[in-house]
Amino acid sequence: MDLGLIISRLMHDFGIAFGVGGATIAFLISKKAEKKPEISQNAAFLMESISKLIWIGLLLLIVSGIGLIAFIKWPVNIPLLIVKHAIVLIILINGIYLGVNSKKMGKAIKEKNVLAINKIKLRLKKVGLLNLICWYIVMVLSVLL
Repeated sequence: MDLGLIISRLMHDFGIAFGVGGATIAFLISKKAEKKPEISQNAAFLMESISKLIWIGLLLLIVSGIGLIAFIKWPVNIPLLIVKHAIVLIILINGIYLGVNSKKMGKAIKEKNVLAINKIKLRLKKVGLLNLICWYIVMVLSVLL
């Protein structure tokens, strides 16, 4: 097996592991913070680190995906690959959206704007769940490809 292929596959696996793991941990921490508001301050602190882990996973996934295209010598299910790429794009857009709304949440908390906080929380919850689902779909598609 070609060294470039081995490195690309390893990076791809790490990217998926970081992304799925980070999204899962972020989701679980969010659920816990919902039930116990007293830990929400600590949860927000942890989410910054987890967010970085997810972004690293996404970056590894994209870079190694490009590498895999260059090194793969066997036939690939192109429609399935296109679906996977579309879902990775959704994850990327969701990540940007989550980052922007997290900053808005910080501003709303400083201003003690309860209405804005609740509105942003609901948005973050929905998009976070979509992000989690997308990461698991990418993992399954990666196994199938």
